[in-house]
Amino acid sequence: IGLMKDLKIDIDLFESKFFQHELYSGLGLSRGSFFDEDFKYGGGKNTLVTGDPTTWVSDDVHPDRLNAKSIEDFIGAFPISKEAQDQLITLFTNKEKVTLAHLPDTQARVEYLSKKNYDAFLREDWGLGDEAISYFNNRTRDFFALAPSHLPALDTCYFGYPGTQGIKDLPRNEEAEAELKEAYIHHFPDGNASVARLLVRAMIPSVSPGS
Repeated sequence: IGLMKDLKIDIDLFESKFFQHELYSGLGLSRGSFFDEDFKYGGGKNTLVTGDPTTWVSDDVHPDRLNAKSIEDFIGAFPISKEAQDQLITLFTNKEKVTLAHLPDTQARVEYLSKKNYDAFLREDWGLGDEAISYFNNRTRDFFALAPSHLPALDTCYFGYPGTQGIKDLPRNEEAEAELKEAYIHHFPDGNASVARLLVRAMIPSVSPGS
C-alpha cells in the first residue's frame, strides 16, 4: 500500500469510480461453465451453463449480485450423466459424508489433507468418478494454474472448493479468506504494466516527463 501511495496510485478510486460493480448483474448476466465440443462427456456439442452459484477465488462480482441458480439446477444442466451430477451435488451440499472423524485430531486431519491431492480426495473420500471430476480439471487452472491432481486438497478447499465443509476445527487460512473476500478489481487495463512504468519514472523521472 505504501508503494502505491508513493506512486500516487489511488486504490480507492477503483472502488468508487473506475469499476462498475453492478454492470454485469444489472444486465442479468451471471458466471457460468462452458463445456466445448471436445469435452469428453458432452456428446460433441458446445454447452454453456449459466447461473453459477459457487465460490470463486478473486471474483469481481459480489456474492449478492451473482444472478445464481440453486446448485441443483446449475449442476443439473451439465452435459454429464445423472449419476455424475448427483455426485457433484452431494460434494457441494453434504456435510456428513466426509468428516475425517476417524483421524485422531485436527493436526492429523490437516496433514492428511495437505498430503493428498484434490483429485485423489474427490475419488477416494467422496467417491467421485472420472465424469464428475472432469468439471474441476480446468476450473482449478483458472487460479492455481494447475490440475486437481497437482494441488493439495487442503489448499483447494481453503480457496473455496468443496469437500471439507463437514470437517471440524480446521485452522483458518487468512490469506485465502482475504482472496475470497476482496473483489478482484484492483488492476489496470494493461495488466498492471502501468505500475512498472511508474516505478521506472520514480527512479528516472526524465524517461517519462509529465503528470
